[in-house]
Amino acid sequence: MNRTLLFVALVTSTLAAAEVPTLQASAGYSTQVFGARGYDLIGLDDNLHQGRVAVGTGFNLPFGALDLEVAFATGGTNTATHGVIPVQFALKSLQLGVTYRVAVKSWFHPYAQVAGGYDWETLTLADEARLTQTVGSFSGVGLLGIQFAVRMGSAKAPRVPWMIFDLGAGAALRPVTRFDAMAPETPKPAPTDPIAVGNVNLGALPLSGFTARLLVGVRF
Repeated sequence: MNRTLLFVALVTSTLAAAEVPTLQASAGYSTQVFGARGYDLIGLDDNLHQGRVAVGTGFNLPFGALDLEVAFATGGTNTATHGVIPVQFALKSLQLGVTYRVAVKSWFHPYAQVAGGYDWETLTLADEARLTQTVGSFSGVGLLGIQFAVRMGSAKAPRVPWMIFDLGAGAALRPVTRFDAMAPETPKPAPTDPIAVGNVNLGALPLSGFTARLLVGVRF
């Protein structure tokens, strides 16, 4: 009995002394710039904008901190190819990221992040036929950035919340996306004419390029 009580007391004291991982959440805006000529099909200004939300946790290290997060981003473009046919492009991304940051000051944290995930790219020619196709692919992102932290609570509190302002820039890497099966949604019942539901090959779309983001979050 005494050994059991001693074991429980030891475990309890160990858990009490252990540091609770930080929790964090953020939301913001990211943009990607594509210089390849093939991107002109869906965006003449070479920019694709996305909204981004993320949640995660973090652990303090002897030198710096390690943050883990899961993020979702969505956005797209809406233009006209060759100034004639309306084109809609949507990009949705689900990512897992690892960030190493160093608190140079309590309010100034440079960081490096790598993330990998899965994308869903949907291209739609919004004319009378309304051809569309969704392609899935893996992607990777590497970023360097800085975080500005603003204390939101008393220094005596055991878990002080911080408002985080995040600026980052880097590169997004994706395989070339091939939209080779553009087709209208199959009507029901299916038509007897196979040409009415035939596929159209629009070729490849490069989606690797420069990326930057601006996020606002909270860490506690």
